[in-house]
Amino acid sequence: MTLAAGDVERLTEQMAIDLAAATGRPLVLVRRQAAESLVVLHHLGELLFTALRQATLDGDLTRLAPLIDGPVTALINQTAAITREIAWGNVASVVASSARLIGEEDPTLATRATAVAGEVLALAVLSTAWTGTVGSTFRRTTCCQVTDAAEARCGDCVRGSQAQ
Repeated sequence: MTLAAGDVERLTEQMAIDLAAATGRPLVLVRRQAAESLVVLHHLGELLFTALRQATLDGDLTRLAPLIDGPVTALINQTAAITREIAWGNVASVVASSARLIGEEDPTLATRATAVAGEVLALAVLSTAWTGTVGSTFRRTTCCQVTDAAEARCGDCVRGSQAQ
């Protein structure tokens, strides 16, 4: 699913409204960065999960680099509230998370899904967006700061998964 120009901004506004309603916070206190990061994560999941699963099943990795270079980059180019580094960290997170989900869905695919994710994460644009090992110690190298310091964090957050 490719978003048209202006869609990220419109969807971010709606996400901010939804976050305010869900948390009981006034809209002015909802961080635009948090709303935009969630919009990007959602759409990255739609773009990447199915392609990664298909590549895991058929071994054809040729569609993955053009997906990153095309629709994924186009989505990132629409971001305004999050930096490009954070957006690419979101991409890396979705790739690693997709591999984990594919393996949970069908344990016989876990090793292959991890290998496919590793191939995607080795692309130059993603190679500095993460550290560790796909499937076990994966961590983003940037933090999207979706949550406040006192709240729970993403499982692959560079700051760790639990509030200190």
